[in-house]
Amino acid sequence: MTSVTENAELAGSAQKKYEALLSYLKALDGKSAVAFSGGTDSALLAFAASRANCGRSPAFTVWSPLLCASDKKEILRFTEEYGIELVQIIFDECALGDFCTNDSRRCYTCKAGRLAALEKEAKNRGVEWILDGSNVDDLSDYRPGMEALRECRSAVSPLLECGFTKAEIREISRQLGLPTAMKPASACLASRVPTGVAITLVLLETIEAGEEYLRSLLPKETQLRLRYDGRCAKIETEGAYIALLEQNRAKICRHLAALGIARVVIDKEGYKMGGACRR
Repeated sequence: MTSVTENAELAGSAQKKYEALLSYLKALDGKSAVAFSGGTDSALLAFAASRANCGRSPAFTVWSPLLCASDKKEILRFTEEYGIELVQIIFDECALGDFCTNDSRRCYTCKAGRLAALEKEAKNRGVEWILDGSNVDDLSDYRPGMEALRECRSAVSPLLECGFTKAEIREISRQLGLPTAMKPASACLASRVPTGVAITLVLLETIEAGEEYLRSLLPKETQLRLRYDGRCAKIETEGAYIALLEQNRAKICRHLAALGIARVVIDKEGYKMGGACRR
């Protein structure tokens, strides 16, 4: 259990780093745009950049098949609520052959392609810096996309440079009243496909439709993944809700069968980050 002292220390460190972040962003003099995914990290960054530069730092969002419809709605709602200019950059990762082969370099290929699309839009708009939402905790995780980020000359990571941890990002977001403060960590739809299984638009659409239905059975903000290789679907959720899915197994199987999913497994071990890597 977290003590009162620990909570106060977290709140204090988050506030100090947020002040440093605003100073960092002001120094860019409005010549920046945020790579906005709608998650907790980039949401704080988009909010701060807009406030630090009087609305002159737009949010660049890659509008692609990897972004599910519910996330698109939340992105539209967030930017409208806080008066942030949203630039939708249409991009189809499935047009990248190396991405569709879904090997161990998939995330690198995806990130490099997305950054190239962001840089092109930035150049057209006279934007010098693309602001990425990476934080200190990301350094301890295996993220091939970080390699592509290091190769991008116009990309900077203000949250990382100001020393933000994930907990501090959530805390300052809570203080600011941002709706993304406690949003669960997420990942693109391609992360549901096991490594080595070819990614297709049909496969992504099936996964999205399946997850949308499953989320209707679970409390909001519950971690959920529908891992699917084209033959068998494995459902992962938080341990507290596995029994709820089991109670609805027959209904779930019928619904997923209508989407073309013939076999369904509910993972008894619960949600695990990186679960798509296992077949």
